[in-house]
Amino acid sequence: MWAIGEKNGVSVLRSKSRQVCFILLMGIFVRFSLLLAYDWPIREDTVQHVINSTLGEWRNGHFHAGIDINAPCSTGVYAIEGDICYKDIDTLPPITIRGINIGHFRYFHVVIRDIIDDTSYVGPDSLFAKTDTADHVHLQEADRRLTAPGPSANDAIWLN
Repeated sequence: MWAIGEKNGVSVLRSKSRQVCFILLMGIFVRFSLLLAYDWPIREDTVQHVINSTLGEWRNGHFHAGIDINAPCSTGVYAIEGDICYKDIDTLPPITIRGINIGHFRYFHVVIRDIIDDTSYVGPDSLFAKTDTADHVHLQEADRRLTAPGPSANDAIWLN
């Protein structure tokens, strides 16, 4: 039981209450931060993956809008969350698939499996692509579920 009194002009009960509140807030923060974690899209190794580029890195007149995770060509890429996918396809020749949107995430520098069509459902943790010759996966996270191809069609704010 805490005694009410003063020590150096501060109420003992008040300082104990602050300590208890601080400990409770730290516990809540740690539990909440664990909820925000998600798996990497690269899982075919038991070591940490090198990050080649980070968010906001300056590149030839623009800021890099995501992170690049090092992975050799043909490494499997897994969906962080399950959702309908939307391929990001160039509209001018040569027509190529630039990347894919799944849930809150965009993936670039991948070769998408033939069985995955535009607007197919891709399950969480499913292998949906392999890395291309760029030897990394470019990953972007949006503030909302991506419901169309391309960056501007969703009016999303990119978080990473």
